[in-house]
Amino acid sequence: MTTRAAPSPRPDPERRHDCRPRPADCHRRKRRYLDRKAVCIYRAPHVHIRDDLVGLAVMLATPGALTQMMPPLDAAACTRNLGLVEEGRRLVALAERQGVVARLLGGAAILIHCPQALAAGGYREIADLDLVVAAGSQRRLADLLVAEGYEPEPRFNALHGHSRMLFYGPLSQLDILVGNFSMCHMIKLGKRLGLDDPTLTVTDLLLTKLQIVELNSKDAWDLAALLSEHEVMAEPPATDSIDLSYLGGLVSDDWGLWRTLTGTMARLREEKYERSVTEKLDAIDDHLRRVPKTSRHKLRARVGDRVTWFKEPDEVRSTPAQGGS
Repeated sequence: MTTRAAPSPRPDPERRHDCRPRPADCHRRKRRYLDRKAVCIYRAPHVHIRDDLVGLAVMLATPGALTQMMPPLDAAACTRNLGLVEEGRRLVALAERQGVVARLLGGAAILIHCPQALAAGGYREIADLDLVVAAGSQRRLADLLVAEGYEPEPRFNALHGHSRMLFYGPLSQLDILVGNFSMCHMIKLGKRLGLDDPTLTVTDLLLTKLQIVELNSKDAWDLAALLSEHEVMAEPPATDSIDLSYLGGLVSDDWGLWRTLTGTMARLREEKYERSVTEKLDAIDDHLRRVPKTSRHKLRARVGDRVTWFKEPDEVRSTPAQGGS
């Protein structure tokens, strides 16, 4: 009697949207997975987005109406948001007086650059503060923070202090980046810290969000806020506009970054943004596709999605007690 082999388990339909690298037992298995993943990503939306954003109605009735359409925050959350913004401003000014160039990024920085959202106390709850400091200045900034009552994460700072440090203050965790922003892609910020104050430029803030491969709802709201309150220009006269020339210069030599930015914008255009926001996404995408590409970019483009073009970000969240253990 011939026994029939058990049928193979059906593939998980959600697996095809997973952009995260999957461990492989051998090179052949990994190559087969990467080939299959490339086909799935090409046919499906370019960038995976978590379930908490699917179906999210990011609707802006008119430019500037962002905070009216978002889930309302309670008074305590608004008060905490404004407190974090003021604390961030204070730390940047304090560092400046000590000769240390530091700039805000993240939720507090985006709120500072969006006056209408700031006036309402924010459109989402800000979890913590993020600063970027010029390479070589992190020790002076660390000493300043300790003098201000911030508690360092000793073990983490000893291991990663050349690129990142963690502190705990009266309002939240404080994340310090040194010289570069490194998440799904490496963004060099050292030479751009002096272009705006007390935050990074709008273009840099937008870039830190667009380079995320696996977006969540918070990132989508942040992008909507930046795009709704800022213009897109090829050569902006001020840092308060989105600089297409700078973005084009970055992707002209980096296919991986180009792939992620265009993929993220393709996914965002599926959401129900107000028309002016969608038009700005289209303008950025069109510029990035038209900008002349280097030989390095073109060679990497031939490989395409068969080789992973981004890295998995590390999310560090801990408590002072954990740091001392």
